[in-house]
Formats: sequence, C-alpha cells, structure tokens
Amino acid sequence: MSITNCRGDKAKLDIVSNYDIKPVVYVRLLSGQKINGCCGPITDKYYLFEAENKQTKDIDTFCVGYDCGDQLLQLINHNPLQLFDPFQAQYGGQGGGNGGEAQQLHPLNKELRNAIHILCSAWGGKAPKAGLRKFLEYINKNPSRPTNSFAITSFNRIVSKDAKGRTLTQIIGDIRLKNPNLRNFSFPLMEQVLKDEKQTSNL
Repeated sequence: MSITNCRGDKAKLDIVSNYDIKPVVYVRLLSGQKINGCCGPITDKYYLFEAENKQTKDIDTFCVGYDCGDQLLQLINHNPLQLFDPFQAQYGGQGGGNGGEAQQLHPLNKELRNAIHILCSAWGGKAPKAGLRKFLEYINKNPSRPTNSFAITSFNRIVSKDAKGRTLTQIIGDIRLKNPNLRNFSFPLMEQVLKDEKQTSNL
C-alpha cells in the first residue's frame, strides 16, 4: 500500500497534495472483522478511499477510520457519504448531484449499491480499482435513473474474482454465519439484466 500513515494534519495534507483521492464506500464493520487502517486498527466504521498518484498515475486503495475519513473528505471538499450499515435498512432516497431535494432511488440502483457495499465489506475493505467507485458515483448523481447494463455485467465479473470462488449469495451466507442479524439482500433486477445480456450470474 502506498499510503500507510494518515496520523496528524501534516500527513493528511501530504496525502491530498500527492494523490487525487476519492471515497469509494463508508461502511460499518462486520462482527469479528479486523481491518487495519492507515491510522491503526479499525473498530467501528471505516472509509475506503481510492488514491491516484499525481505523478505516476498509479491507483491504490486504502482504509481509514471514520474520524480520519471525515477529515480527508473536508480537505478535498467532498460531500459526506451515507453510511452503509449491513444490519439496518437504508432509506430509499438519495440526494441529487446538484444539492437538490432527495430523489427516489431506482430499485436497480439500490440493488447495485447494496451489492457493491456488501462485496467491499466481505473483502475486508478492498475493491477493484476505479470500476466500483464510478458505478456508485453514477448512482449518487442519478439516483432515479437506472444504471446501464454495463455496470451490472462488470460488477458480475468482479464477483467472479472472489478468492474462494463464491457467488455473492454465498458470500452473504458466509457473512451471516458470524452476523446472524445481517439484513436480507436480494438482487432480482440485476439477475434479470444478466439474463437479458446472456451472462452467467455470479450473484
């Protein structure tokens, strides 16, 4: 990992000076999960950031606790992220990209947003570079407009890279073994897109 220390104001300023950083997800930790952030062990909530080196253009990801993450968001003048809590239902609205009133989240977008967050959570705060962040940015900017099939098929391919060869449903089942209060997730609209695109589902 290129970014290993975010402690203190100077370290954070150095990071935003040397990297273009963008948040990917803001997630509550699963029971029994251990993630080391760049400020030390994470115990409750964490941010996953994507960082592009301004000189080399290399892209990396790193995790930080919520306090450090909030400070980094302020430094890059980014709006707060909604916390993804895998144990509590999320509201159906989502703020518009131009600061307007909350818009209704399209059901397909809700499925994809849940799927991305639960996958990042299961993979211990790791995510493929660029792709998932861009899908979430689209949803945040266009909550009521259904995402295109490319995002669904791309996410489906990402799931196929699971180290244990599991489908997303199997991943969720494994999480539930240690987290019996995990809320229920289903992806019928995403499944239909994959069927229409003649893709084998990894959901």
